[in-house]
Amino acid sequence: MITHANRSKFDLPGAALAAGFGALAFALLSAGNSDQGAQIPSTIEAQEFVVQDTSGTPRATLGIGKDGTAALKLLSSQKKTAVVTMGVTKDGQPFFEMRSPTSKCKIVLSVKDDVPRFQMLDRQGKRRLGFRVDAKDGAMLTIANKKEHDVLTCNVSDRGHWSLEVRDAFGETVKKLGDR
Repeated sequence: MITHANRSKFDLPGAALAAGFGALAFALLSAGNSDQGAQIPSTIEAQEFVVQDTSGTPRATLGIGKDGTAALKLLSSQKKTAVVTMGVTKDGQPFFEMRSPTSKCKIVLSVKDDVPRFQMLDRQGKRRLGFRVDAKDGAMLTIANKKEHDVLTCNVSDRGHWSLEVRDAFGETVKKLGDR
């Protein structure tokens, strides 16, 4: 039973998204089908679906972008910008992004060319931290400055080799350690 004290736990974008898509599906399937024996369509096709909250504010979209990317976007209620995006690029590369509704700060998880990647971007949208795992090269961790120059790189290969490289503000190697 949902009481007044714990009701706010259920006011989540996910619940709104599920309810919105359920209502949309119900409305589309029942529109024009007043007969009991009416045929229910097995497919609903569109370029974009928009889910709104009770005040009419868009809170989620599912659609195809101008660049051909298919994505589900959960929107901020204040700025109406995507704060969570899950999608697949036109060339089949999956990605997941979480971002601040007020800046370009975001976290990106993606797979590109069979290499899983994790990146963190600062408030200006600059890559500051990266991690990837590659079957050919092993694992790599990079920390970058605000100009996106890698200043610390750590590599570990599948054969047990490792390297640690420190660079200056322009990306020039200052110190390199390891057995590579």
